Amino acid sequence: MLEFALVVPFLLMILFATVSFGLFFHDYLFFTQAVRDGSRYAAINGPAIGSAAVVNRVIQISGNARLYLLQPLAADISVSWTGDSAIVSWTTHMQVNMLFLSDLNLPVSYRAEMPREQ
Repeated sequence: MLEFALVVPFLLMILFATVSFGLFFHDYLFFTQAVRDGSRYAAINGPAIGSAAVVNRVIQISGNARLYLLQPLAADISVSWTGDSAIVSWTTHMQVNMLFLSDLNLPVSYRAEMPREQ
């Protein structure tokens, strides 16, 4: 019983860390896919649609993913067009809430560039 009582807190900490990492990785995959889809949308439609439409598209895709830890904000997403490509960037901070890491604030960013389609 004593050994079990000494080992269980560490096992639970490892279990919760694994679940937290899984949730973070889930969000990060959908985060990157939303930015890729937004840059594809911008590349297909060109600068005439405006950056607000692309930002709304990225937020809509993120909302459909049911993100656990990341919250998409329009201020965190930037859209630009160069002569032959569309660039979408999303930079945010994620608050990690684990047992001993409650004040950890991780920067998360992704940038996707797609060539313009004629």
